[in-house]
Amino acid sequence: MSAKETIPMKEIAQRYRDSYRGMYYAACAITGSERAAERALVSAMIDGRGDDLERVKRHALAELEEGRGESFFACLSGEIDETDELYDWLVLEADDTRRAVMLRYGLGMNGREIALVMDKSAAYVRRTLEAARKTALRRAGSGAEGRIAAICRREIASSPIAPDYSTILRAVENRLKTDGHALPARHRVRGAVSYLVALALLLVLGAMIWASTILLDYYRQTYRQEAETIQTQTAEPMTEGYDADT
Repeated sequence: MSAKETIPMKEIAQRYRDSYRGMYYAACAITGSERAAERALVSAMIDGRGDDLERVKRHALAELEEGRGESFFACLSGEIDETDELYDWLVLEADDTRRAVMLRYGLGMNGREIALVMDKSAAYVRRTLEAARKTALRRAGSGAEGRIAAICRREIASSPIAPDYSTILRAVENRLKTDGHALPARHRVRGAVSYLVALALLLVLGAMIWASTILLDYYRQTYRQEAETIQTQTAEPMTEGYDADT
């Protein structure tokens, strides 16, 4: 292990044994690539901050920022044993519909995020989701959207396409050996920028406090001088027009 490593592999292995499948599926749904999904999963496992699903979503979106490869991952493809008429309908829908439904109901992403992930316009995503919603309502009534969300969650949890856990752990270990306990460069840069912004704000605040102190002292001295002048003028005897012999 690298001397820089601060998270023991044993701790990582225990923490993600039950959740890594869902995290991997979420990363695949976002990146559309199993290789990019593995990189996002490894980064999220090393990161370790906050909710597992939200963290892997963030790292998967960061993979998209690094560049898009060929997308071939199919959400809701019928690879799990599911006996639900809505599921039977969904697996026969177009790839874009299934992916948009998974991103919305399974991962809770908004229209703007889905458009970014799918590289489509926001209007296209809105039409696709609205058409799917209306069809689901016709088939299953008012509870259709809740049932779709449950279907998506079950598929995420089972994640039939997830690699063996030992493969993921080896990738984590190799990353730690290479980088130590360091996030990818883009996250280190963002952290440094955040630190510099915070430092600049502190400097500005300090300058404002210093300037306020100087102005307050100036006005205090001015007030004191004016008060002393008034007091002196009041204490002086009035001699103008006074005749001592009178």
